[in-house]
Amino acid sequence: MDDSDILHDIHKQSFYHAWDETVFASFLADPQISGFIVSPEGKPGKVLGFVLCRLVIDEAEIITIAVHPRFRQKGLGKKLLDAVFRYLYQQRAKVLFLEVDENNSAALALYKGLGFHEVGRRPGYYKTDKGHSDALIMRRTIQQKD
Repeated sequence: MDDSDILHDIHKQSFYHAWDETVFASFLADPQISGFIVSPEGKPGKVLGFVLCRLVIDEAEIITIAVHPRFRQKGLGKKLLDAVFRYLYQQRAKVLFLEVDENNSAALALYKGLGFHEVGRRPGYYKTDKGHSDALIMRRTIQQKD
């Protein structure tokens, strides 16, 4: 099933510059990219949120994560990231990276609470309705090195 239209819809409600359906279709076709969705119980076709991650050898990155605005602040982002952590642990990934807008306080609180820490910054990376803001590059260990 191609969920690119559903992912695009949630993404455009979550980000100032949303990716179009063709971008999501290419992500979903990429064998290095894994996706996880969260649905309400008993309604498997309805998507409340999603996360896409890319794994290359033993390093992974969150490409994007989004929860529909009506369902935020209910622990769905944490649930999605927990699924990613379990998957990456099974795949023997060592670290997980992501980038986040420095002004996204809800996302920063979630990521810091899950053990991510800042390792870099991209000045002026995100275009927002108020101008530009920095992207914070964050890292979390999945498994200790052997």
